[in-house]
Amino acid sequence: MGQPDPLSLYLTPKAQSDLEEVWLYSVRTWGREQADLYLDTLEQVFETLCYLPELAREYTEISPAVRMHQTGQHVVIYQAQADHLAVIRILGVRQNWRGVIRALDA
Repeated sequence: MGQPDPLSLYLTPKAQSDLEEVWLYSVRTWGREQADLYLDTLEQVFETLCYLPELAREYTEISPAVRMHQTGQHVVIYQAQADHLAVIRILGVRQNWRGVIRALDA
C-alpha cells in the first residue's frame, strides 16, 4: 500500500507576492544564500502540506474555512480542495494574520 498522490499546489497572487516579499526581506537582512535556504524550507512545507493537507488546524469559525501552519517565522494560510492545495497567504508571525483571516470572511 503506497502513499496517496499529493494534491497539486496553487499559490494565490497574494501568496506569490508574500513569498517574494519574504525572499527580498531575507536577502536584505541575512543575505541571498540564507534567503534561498529559507525559501527552500517554505517550499518543503508546501510539499508536506500537499501530502498531509489536514496537518494544520482548520479554522471553521470563518467562511470559507482555512488552515494555518506555522513554520519558522511565518504562518502559511491555506485551503485544501478536492484536487489542489491553495496557499492563500504567507504572513510573518508578528503580522496581524488574525485581521487577514477576518478579512477573508468579509
